[in-house]
Amino acid sequence: MNGPQISINNPESLINLPDEELQAILLEGVSRTFALTIPQLPKELHPAVANAYLLCRIVDTIEDEVSLNAEQKKYFCLAFIDIVKTGNNSQPFAKELAPLLSDQTIPAEHSLIHLIPRVIEITHTFDSAQIDALACCVETMAKGMPIFQALDLHAGVKTMADMDNYCYYVAGCVGEMLAKLFCN
Repeated sequence: MNGPQISINNPESLINLPDEELQAILLEGVSRTFALTIPQLPKELHPAVANAYLLCRIVDTIEDEVSLNAEQKKYFCLAFIDIVKTGNNSQPFAKELAPLLSDQTIPAEHSLIHLIPRVIEITHTFDSAQIDALACCVETMAKGMPIFQALDLHAGVKTMADMDNYCYYVAGCVGEMLAKLFCN
């Protein structure tokens, strides 16, 4: 045998894969729907959109993590903004966040968090307009989601304006980012 079997459950087996293959395996692990549709995009868009989905999924994983309190979620979200913008400190970030993930988080998301340095490395292979589009989306999402984490939402959001804001933070900003990528 020439090394570990490639598996979404074993991030070490994925770390040295070519960028496109790594992103495809991660996408399939965290979203079968997007794993099928993103590769259908034009060749020049596919890598950036796949990476964008993974970046957003990292923020979403932080938001959904039951073992983190609202302050921890805000801390990790804000730190991730800087990592996406600069490409710096992804390794310490992943090492700090990964052991905090609970068993309720799916194995593919555990692997995604362990592989943040590779995902960020891929991010910074794109042109500056693409990086800016991805970073802007992550910033909007990562600043907006913690606002709602700090609220008691057991009975839902209080107003339609709150619902609009939440929908913008989790999806609307993604549409804006995609428009920027498609028009670039």
